[in-house]
Amino acid sequence: MKLATFTPKYWPRQVYFKKLLMADVVVLLDIQPFSSSTQINRAPIKTVNGWQWITIPVLSKGMKGQPLCRVQIKPDTTWSKQHFRTILVNYKNAPFWETYADWLKHTYQQSWTFLIELNHHLLKFLVQQFHIKAKVVLASQVEATGLREQKVVRYLETFSCDTYVVESDARSFFDDRILVQQGFGCQWISPNVEPYNQQFGDFLPNLSVLDLLLNVGPYGHWHLQRE
Repeated sequence: MKLATFTPKYWPRQVYFKKLLMADVVVLLDIQPFSSSTQINRAPIKTVNGWQWITIPVLSKGMKGQPLCRVQIKPDTTWSKQHFRTILVNYKNAPFWETYADWLKHTYQQSWTFLIELNHHLLKFLVQQFHIKAKVVLASQVEATGLREQKVVRYLETFSCDTYVVESDARSFFDDRILVQQGFGCQWISPNVEPYNQQFGDFLPNLSVLDLLLNVGPYGHWHLQRE
């Protein structure tokens, strides 16, 4: 049994869905401290001029380190209209735009108070579209303390898993020796995804999963499993 952890981000990068496809259990890190330097509230998409961020404005002043589950989206802003318009302009000719246009329009017309509500909404839809079968649970429902690695050990024990799936980019800050000492394995995965046809010229890697969805639709899970 394999386990992965996942921070519920706004249109996450594609590598995170490689993890989800490999895992049997996924722990959503809903109590992770929010940081404006992360990609929790922003996503990279492709435009005619290259890639660009689309960013959700959040209430962060005086709230440094607040848990992700408490981060609120700034009220009375036009970000949702702007994001939908930006996506429309750059993906209206994508092969699967018509498939998902109504769902996207409805999503951006809804009123979202907490960032995690929107991010979880996107995640549930993407899990369905990419045929991901993993059991998804919230970190807030599991008693786990200590260092990052110690929390992972606790998750592995709780859900009777023997292997932790983690992206290779995490080697610089994740010490898998702690897992090995406790009898668990660690599977490192490459961030690379098999190239696919994109809008506006040559393939750009490491974009948000939205780009994959609108260009290859539910067949995206094939690309995620190959490099």
